Amino acid sequence: MSRYSDIDEITGRFTEYGYYGSNHVVITGGVIDNFIVNGTRGSYVEISDETFINGLNVSGSGSNTVVATGTARLGDLTISGATKNNFSLAYTVSSSGRVTIHDGTTDVNAWGDDHFMDTVVLGGVLNFNNQDFNLLDGASLAVTGSDAGVNFMGDRATVKSGASLIVSAGSVEANELQVESGGSVRQTITSDGADSFAVSEIMSDSLMVDAGALWQLYNDGSFTDFNSVLGTDGFLLGASSGAITNNMLVSDVQLTGVGVDAFWLYGISDLHVVTNGAIQELYARYGIQNLAEALAAEGDMATLLGVMQPLVEGNTTVRDLMLELGSAELATAKISAGFLRTAEMANSLSGAQSVLADQIGLRTREHLRSYQLAGKTGPVGARGPSSWWDQSMSWLGNRVPEFSVRDSIRSMQERSPVIGSSGYSEKPPVQKAWISGSKDSPVPSDRLRSLSERSPDIKPGLALPARYQTWGRAYVADVDQESVDGFAGYDASVVGGVVGVDRRFDQAVLGLAGGLSETTVTGAIGNDGEATSLQGTAYASYFTDLFYLNAHVSYAVSDVETTGVEEFGYAADYDANNLSFFVGAGFGLKGFDDSVLFTPEVSLLSTRYARDGYTSSSSLKDTLGIEDMEFDSYEQWSHQSEVGAAVSMVRVLDNARLQMAFQPELRVHWVHQFEPDMDAESYRFTGTAETLNARLQSREEDLIRLGAGVRFWNWDSQTTEFGLNLDHLTGGAYAEWMVSGHFIHRF
Repeated sequence: MSRYSDIDEITGRFTEYGYYGSNHVVITGGVIDNFIVNGTRGSYVEISDETFINGLNVSGSGSNTVVATGTARLGDLTISGATKNNFSLAYTVSSSGRVTIHDGTTDVNAWGDDHFMDTVVLGGVLNFNNQDFNLLDGASLAVTGSDAGVNFMGDRATVKSGASLIVSAGSVEANELQVESGGSVRQTITSDGADSFAVSEIMSDSLMVDAGALWQLYNDGSFTDFNSVLGTDGFLLGASSGAITNNMLVSDVQLTGVGVDAFWLYGISDLHVVTNGAIQELYARYGIQNLAEALAAEGDMATLLGVMQPLVEGNTTVRDLMLELGSAELATAKISAGFLRTAEMANSLSGAQSVLADQIGLRTREHLRSYQLAGKTGPVGARGPSSWWDQSMSWLGNRVPEFSVRDSIRSMQERSPVIGSSGYSEKPPVQKAWISGSKDSPVPSDRLRSLSERSPDIKPGLALPARYQTWGRAYVADVDQESVDGFAGYDASVVGGVVGVDRRFDQAVLGLAGGLSETTVTGAIGNDGEATSLQGTAYASYFTDLFYLNAHVSYAVSDVETTGVEEFGYAADYDANNLSFFVGAGFGLKGFDDSVLFTPEVSLLSTRYARDGYTSSSSLKDTLGIEDMEFDSYEQWSHQSEVGAAVSMVRVLDNARLQMAFQPELRVHWVHQFEPDMDAESYRFTGTAETLNARLQSREEDLIRLGAGVRFWNWDSQTTEFGLNLDHLTGGAYAEWMVSGHFIHRF
């Protein structure tokens, strides 16, 4: 026997080479980094007192015994000896590392439960003798080798709350095995090589599983034919030669691992005990599971799946369809889209009212630009701003010969020959000094006089009389709403036109307009829709030199057609209507020598969307057995404000022949939705009482609108005007582009 009380003096012997041979070694103090017992004939090692061994490695072909007592401390313990090893660890010994068993047979005859907090059995057999075993909270015992086994030979082995018993391969046996609430057991499913499967084994004389325990079945991917398990007893969780007491629920048993999510419809559907001769066996049956639990559903989804459960269980076509949806995640998305979402027509048609409001707003803006808002920066009458007119005439006067209608007519008459009976031309006497003509002239003088009277004098400051104006606008808007918060996004487009007529009264304008638009919605995973809308608008504007106030009221009726998710075949058509009220105000500020108009402005648009109840029917009703969806009537108000400004100026093309003026404009606005959340659309399946809610995507609360436009007219007359506008509305997950053009004619 060799005794060492001051191991520090010979540390090198143990740390570098270990201790070999068949010996009896006693260590009563010191610190050892790595102690190797590799006896070919066996070794007996005693560790006591203040000894700390960071790594204890027992290997070799001999039979080894390790006894730790007192206040010894152990780190990692590795056993790789092919023969038998014995361990006795007093409860006063502390252990802080991992226990790893590679092969051989290891008997643990005394221990404290905290000595085995992290244990892995890769091969061989680990026996716990003479006393009960408790796998403590936070502890893990894993059996991973096909020839590995753990035997609890005491009266009871308990998996405590927070502890994990992992049996990936091999087996676990116990006299009495209990899994407490909060404790977990995991077994592995693998292919047996004969088109079937095997489950790692757990055997006991008595098995008790408390309510709230977690039992996992992990598929390693080698087994894929889960359909072959349908209609069988299922997966063997544990066997007992005595009684089995199971208080787990189906939801406490989880099927996880490779490929199982593709069969989300099937899962652990039942727990039952089967008597097989003298052995009781606890099985987890594989079948159609509770849909709500399989998809972790809550609220309306749980209610919906409860309605669908008997349909799925009784109709193989529906079961196959559910499996074709893919994984649990994809199935959740598809079922939600098919039954808890609907085409975003309420959002889109309310948004179409905003597009229409933009067209009316642009019309009144053009009118204000034509009538001196902020003074001479806007055109004065038919000839544009006085300052621009004066400058243009001065420029033209220096470069273009003077032109007079009367003088031109007289000159033309003087140069025109008169053919008489004598066969030659002579200059006839002039009737009047100020008009060209003759007694024999074929052109009546009163016609020339009328032409002269109708020819306008070119004078600065000519004002356009207050008259009726007809106008028209065509527009295209494209919307991209991204997927957010569990909602599949959608694309929408609004194409339409509006025509109107208005008249100016002093400092006010009143008008009526009507239009037609086509709204198309394309959902990311279905729920498409189309709507044809007829619109009518009455509008008014009051303005001074610096201030304006706009208002309009619009009403639209829409014929709507929708289609749901393709897999379920739902479609519907119904009528809807929108009523909107708009009020806006702004004032004009001049700058840059009165050549630029800056217009701060604010507006509020309130829109009511409403429709009657309707029925959505499925073309697959006879095949799938799914009932019609009866939707209740629906009404939703939305309120949208805009705060921003526009900058515009008038320019004249520097060409004496063209005489064309144009007015570019830039706009920027902050758009705010006061009620971005949309109410759900409620419905019931025909013949059922449960109310379900199809939720609509919330609107973006804050957006930025950027716009640019230009209008053209003849510098000498504003009788006819053309214009083009481009606007972009953008937010976090929302983007809209709108292009519009207009035509105005003044009587």
